Amino acid sequence: MTPTPPPRPITRADIVKAAAAIVGLLLGLALLWEIRVIVLLTVLGGLLGIAAKPAVDWLEGKRLRRSIGSPLIVIGTFVALAGVVAWSGPTLAMQFRALREQVPEAVNKIDEYLVREHGALFEAIFPRDSTNAEPGQAEPTASGRLGRALLGQIQSLRGLVFGAVSSTLALFAGGVYVVFLTIYLAIDPYGYRRGLLMLVPVGSRTRGAVVFDAMTATLRTWLSTQLIAMVVIGTVTTIVLLALGVKSAIPLGILAGVFEFVPNLGPLLSAVPAVLIAFADSPEKALWVVIAYSGIQFLENNVLIPHLMREELDLPPALTLLWQALMAVIFGILGLFVAVPLLAATVVAVRYLYVKGDVPPVRKPRGSREILTVIADEHSGGTPGLT
Repeated sequence: MTPTPPPRPITRADIVKAAAAIVGLLLGLALLWEIRVIVLLTVLGGLLGIAAKPAVDWLEGKRLRRSIGSPLIVIGTFVALAGVVAWSGPTLAMQFRALREQVPEAVNKIDEYLVREHGALFEAIFPRDSTNAEPGQAEPTASGRLGRALLGQIQSLRGLVFGAVSSTLALFAGGVYVVFLTIYLAIDPYGYRRGLLMLVPVGSRTRGAVVFDAMTATLRTWLSTQLIAMVVIGTVTTIVLLALGVKSAIPLGILAGVFEFVPNLGPLLSAVPAVLIAFADSPEKALWVVIAYSGIQFLENNVLIPHLMREELDLPPALTLLWQALMAVIFGILGLFVAVPLLAATVVAVRYLYVKGDVPPVRKPRGSREILTVIADEHSGGTPGLT
């Protein structure tokens, strides 16, 4: 039996290398934290670039250069959205103003209802505050305490929600950055693909190309699914709220469609103002609104999304919720919106890199100019994505 050689003693050079690696890691994390907004905007631009690529490929098939088709698709989409907003702007503005007035009124009515029907429980949750009472005056009444508590919570969350947006100018600059990044990525997606694969060791580039293509295909499917779901849920919610006689049904339906982009948390956030406004009319109407939102989400999760995704991506709900909470706490509202796409890309990468037998062959996209596929590389021994 061959004796095991003694372990090499730790030298001063090893300690210096380990310390340098730790310092470099900490400096890298600090740099990422300082540029976190740019990183998240880059992720958002990449997602939009993935979404715009099929349309640009189609225009290329019609003999329109990508350098023209990409800005035409991206800028044309934003112009069309701006036109819809301008066309429906006055009506929507009036509806949203009414919504802003109706939500506080609904909160006050709920406050009064809880005081009247469940006074002891209400006093335990929202005790009276006599610190602001004038000498010789009675303590403030219970009515209004729920609204003040909710307002305080909303104000405390403003830093969390809008932590990454310091000003209107920063918001505008971020939007311009995302638009131009989307255009550039849609013009030459394979060039950026080759650039990313050059960062991978030579011996792993074939598998890296498979993983990269699988991630982009999954994200494209997820994005198209979410966009369809946003339109469907927004429309169905508006129709249901109109049928139930809920005030401000149109802006509430728009909120439901917009928040649909954020799985799990989005539907819950969009349901809160609808339930509050319905409760202002009657508790029975609020109950029907809760049932309606629950039914819509049940049909979405069990019929619409499985049909659209076709089981291509199945994220664990608990993991998704935890990841969304972490991204929201660290990065604010922008982190919440990109949380699920980042998690989806990570799950695909882990699945294809560490789960054996789960790597499908790469298929050439229809209408694209893919130069070199993984299958060709496996036969020729070349390096994918670099020619």
